[in-house]
Amino acid sequence: MRRLSPVALLAFTLLMAASAWGQAPSWLASWPTPRATGIAFDAAGSIYVSQFANHHIDVRAPDGSLLTQWGSDGPDAWSVTGPGHLAIDRDDHLFVAEWTTHSMSQSGVQEFSTGGAYLGSIGFHSPGASSDPGALFEPSGIAIGSDGRVFVTDVGLLRTQVFSNDRAWLYEWPSRGNSIALDGAGHAFEVEEAGVVRKYDASSGAELAHWGSQGSGPGQFIAPEGIAVDAHGDVYVTDTYNHRVQVFTNDGDFLREWGGYGNGPGQFYRPMGIGVAADGKVYVADTWNGRVQVFESLTTPTHATSWGRLKTRFREGH
Repeated sequence: MRRLSPVALLAFTLLMAASAWGQAPSWLASWPTPRATGIAFDAAGSIYVSQFANHHIDVRAPDGSLLTQWGSDGPDAWSVTGPGHLAIDRDDHLFVAEWTTHSMSQSGVQEFSTGGAYLGSIGFHSPGASSDPGALFEPSGIAIGSDGRVFVTDVGLLRTQVFSNDRAWLYEWPSRGNSIALDGAGHAFEVEEAGVVRKYDASSGAELAHWGSQGSGPGQFIAPEGIAVDAHGDVYVTDTYNHRVQVFTNDGDFLREWGGYGNGPGQFYRPMGIGVAADGKVYVADTWNGRVQVFESLTTPTHATSWGRLKTRFREGH
């Protein structure tokens, strides 16, 4: 057998790694969910999905079976009027970013027990472009830090506000984020309708990096809506009007994409929400197909090796 030079062997190894990394994840399941918008997970692994048009929250077991659903339309603070993105804190309290409300009594961000009991609201409804701390006009995305802080993006007031776990206002930064996700290293990621992902220092709001533009190529977006971060810090974006999901490193290097317009397994029609569970499975709110799709973890186990072992395995055909 002809032996490759060290340079050629290295190129072959990198090519094979890149090829495996770029593959789409395996499709696992889907379940019908009309106008699914947001996705969150509790400590037990149950999945929470907001139904925007039906004004309620679905709760499903890890196997996808429906456990319960709760919520109803109405003008009261505890009504679930137009639920969008979701987040769950360390106490298993569910926070709902309401995309539509009926009255001034609805701030736009609600806190419930995972069983649906209303616990309170974050901030207060603003009838116009108020810069007052805690005012919310068009809250869009929500995320919870490991310390319990609540991060809320507001596309109407063009800012992200941060609240303590007891709902007290802490600080803010200017932003245009549709949605927000946090990693385990103190970073906040927001995706903007204009096709940009921004990375911030979550403790100060200082921008650290950004990437993306309008278009349909790798790293480009058309009206992206949802964002999530996995345990390794990789960033997932629902590229809504390109009907796909894109994945990036923590600093914005493109890793892979999957999807395309359609209603078959692994295809999408304007997906919005996205979440990565503790086991790495990826859940996508395939909004206009009226379903949630589940995909296998993208995590590939790695094993320590050496240059000599790589050469031996290649020569032996392993």
